[in-house]
Amino acid sequence: MNAIFTRLLGAAALISLSLAAAPAANAALVSLAPSTTGGTTDLAVSTNGLGANLLAGFDIEIGYNPSAVTIDPSDLTSNGPFGSKLGVLDNFDGIGSVSVLSPGLLEISEVSFLTADQLAALQSGGDFQLFDLDFSALGGDADFNLLSAELVDPNASPIPEAPTWAFLVGLPLMFGWLRRRSAV
Repeated sequence: MNAIFTRLLGAAALISLSLAAAPAANAALVSLAPSTTGGTTDLAVSTNGLGANLLAGFDIEIGYNPSAVTIDPSDLTSNGPFGSKLGVLDNFDGIGSVSVLSPGLLEISEVSFLTADQLAALQSGGDFQLFDLDFSALGGDADFNLLSAELVDPNASPIPEAPTWAFLVGLPLMFGWLRRRSAV
């Protein structure tokens, strides 16, 4: 009975880890990359793992410590901090918005008016930066965190997120299996 349990636990751990290591086909991941130079903190927000999906819009909420940083007011303009992979907002290729919902909470969204063929030409390189926000550093830890991310394709269908749950489940199972294995 003990050997059967150990084998089942090991199999479950390996399956969960393999799911985490190889995200589902066409699953996307949104990442935050903060960097600080002098009194300015830059937050680059990118997507990867889109696979064959085209990105036509997004709605992202980011939390931060408002006592450590303040957003640059120029990022709150109509064209703000957006990249060009969904079109150029100055050319009326889409519409974007950066809103301070409350101190420490931003909502950033963009919707492209381009066709799927036009988006395919812009996004042919795969992974790309969605936008870049500038903050004035006040001191302390900015504590940036991604609260929600909704990505849509040209048909307004949601693009699934990468299954991080599999890694969170699989890793403890794997350690438990290895511990039981070493005790045998």
